[in-house]
Amino acid sequence: MFVSVETSIAPPDANCIFISPIVNLTRKYKKIDSYHVITTSERERVIEEICRYIDEFVLPFFARFENIEVLSQEVSKQGFLPHRKNWDRFSLTTKRFLELYPPSPSS
Repeated sequence: MFVSVETSIAPPDANCIFISPIVNLTRKYKKIDSYHVITTSERERVIEEICRYIDEFVLPFFARFENIEVLSQEVSKQGFLPHRKNWDRFSLTTKRFLELYPPSPSS
């Protein structure tokens, strides 16, 4: 499962700000390619887990985009995922975001 943040105010070829598997927003540090929901109980467990990820990680992540100036400062210092110890600080996504929304020179 992936999350993405998009904008219509950026150039048409640069409308995706951030895309990542949900697990990257957590502290699990592992890749989950797929969920296997063979049984009803497993299906329910997966739904609960994904809902928990959305509540705990995805919604707070999206909330950061409400103040783009503050987010730009944070991203320039730590990347999008500070809990990943600068894992994405120099990624193409981060660089592209900072080109579209450069941090103000005051910080």
